[in-house]
Amino acid sequence: PITVQFDTPLQPGIYKSTWILMHDGVAFGHIVWCEVEVTAPAIDHQSSVEVEKFSSKFIRDSSLPDGVKVESNSLLVKRWRIQNNGVRAWDDDVVMKCFSGTLEPLSRFVRVPH
Repeated sequence: PITVQFDTPLQPGIYKSTWILMHDGVAFGHIVWCEVEVTAPAIDHQSSVEVEKFSSKFIRDSSLPDGVKVESNSLLVKRWRIQNNGVRAWDDDVVMKCFSGTLEPLSRFVRVPH
């Protein structure tokens, strides 16, 4: 799975982060996202763009279903299962990139296991 970590905002609300695979600055594969509803902490708690030779298939969310309620000021881990269904193997230049949204990741680029 491709893993992304987030720090949730302090303010309650609905937040979303949108991602796509990239190789040398060119997007490919399905767009994926993480959408959560941030709540106040508990009282006792201190589609796709195709590029020749590169392709991907979204399999499933492996963690954090969309719309899940999470406490503010907490660390989230989102995982997606994405399959390389193209003719070219993914190399070290393939990354997952956050390109929009209000849920800010710890890093806007994430290495893709291959």
